Parts: sequence; structure tokens; C-alpha cells
Amino acid sequence: AIHINAGVAALALVMVLGKRAGWPDQAMPPHNLPFVMLGAGILWFGWFGFNGGSAFAADGVAAQAVLNTFVAGAVGMVAWLAIEWKRDGQATTLGGASGVVAGLVAITPAAGFVGGLAPIVFGFVASVCCYFAIQLKAKFGYDDSLDVVGIHMVGGIVGGVLLGFFADASVGGVDGLFFGDGALSSARSSPSCRSSPTPASSRSVLPNCSTTSWASESAATRNSPASIRRSTPRRPTSTERAAGYGQLMMRRAPDVR
Repeated sequence: AIHINAGVAALALVMVLGKRAGWPDQAMPPHNLPFVMLGAGILWFGWFGFNGGSAFAADGVAAQAVLNTFVAGAVGMVAWLAIEWKRDGQATTLGGASGVVAGLVAITPAAGFVGGLAPIVFGFVASVCCYFAIQLKAKFGYDDSLDVVGIHMVGGIVGGVLLGFFADASVGGVDGLFFGDGALSSARSSPSCRSSPTPASSRSVLPNCSTTSWASESAATRNSPASIRRSTPRRPTSTERAAGYGQLMMRRAPDVR
């Protein structure tokens, strides 16, 4: 959300300030590319602490966040360079730095909630979307000299949307669409489903639940001592996750209210 906010603020600012003298007729590349690459490297290194430190602990979630940060940034850089090579016949160091930032921006909201191959998808999709987004400034006439709109705003939107698909409960305690959250989530987490495994001969994609599902159980049954004992710990709310307390909440005792 912070990157989307920065992008929107930058767009509002450039609309108020207007264009630089000579833009877009004159090329205005960075005056010192070695400093750009040095800054991108320092930024990438610092991002490990930003995403990994959000777990507030030196645990598996922090390690996964650091790994996701590295992979997404690397894939974003390679994807940006590949697009430049395909479209322009050559790759640029400025493009590589831009791809790194695009991947880092996209993975930031999801660093502690996804795993596996997800950061590869985040880095690739964000890099492609941000590359074409920055081409729009010449078309629409807004002079975004630092590409904050094209990279931070678009990358933040891409990361937030992909998080809803790739969130993995084994990493951050919450499942996304690709891991079963939605219509089947209540059936999958049903105690009756866990107690009656699916036979090997069954070809159904649904769990082999008993006739009484969790959703249809009465309030008295759900609040019984036996049901309370087998209940899972309460998952953090979206506000708690945004504040970075998700992992602390997952370690608390089951909610018996």
C-alpha cells in the first residue's frame, strides 16, 4: 500500500508541477549510471532487512521473506533486461536497476505470505507490467522523471493482486485463491473432513466429509468442549497482519470464545 500511495502522490505532484523544460523532445538519461547501480545494490541489500525484519523474529518466516525478496528482485531484473533485448536489441544497466526495484516492490506485501515458485511469478509479472507502464508517460504527457508511477504504483498494485492468489498458509497462515481459500475453505478446514480421509478410489476433488459439515453444525456443537479443544488457533485479522503481528497471533492459544 505504501508504494501505491507513493505512486499516486507522485502522479498528483507531476500534474501540478508540469513538465521539465525540453521534455520529452530531449533525452534526459541519468547523469551517473555507476551511482545508479551502486544505489540499486544498496537498496536491494536494505530491502532484505525491511522484508525479513517484518517478522520481528529470526525464524522461518523471516528466512522465507529474505529468500522471496532476493528471488523476486533477481527475476525482475532478468525479465526487464530480456524485454529490452527483445524490443531494442540491447539491454541497459538502467533497465536492470529498474527491474530489480519492480520485483522488490511487488514482493514486499507478500514476502512473509508466499513460498515456492511464487516470488518468480511476482518478479516476472511486475517487471513486465512496470516496463510497459512507464511507456505511458510519453503517451499521456506526465513527466514522471523517476518512474515512481510506473514502477512503484503499478508494481505495488501487481504485488497486492498476486498476493490474493499465491498466499500460502504454510508460510503466513493465510491461504490465497490458488491454495483453497474461498468457497471450499470451510469444507477443507472442517473437523469432520480431517477425521475421515478421502479413500484412494475416490476421484472427487472435494474432501470425503461426513454428512454433517462444519458449516451445517449447530452453534451448540461448535461451542462444545470437544469442538473447542480441536479448534485451530485464531488467524490474525487483516489489520493485525498489516501491522506485522501475524506470526505473533498465530502462536497464541486457540480462541475459545
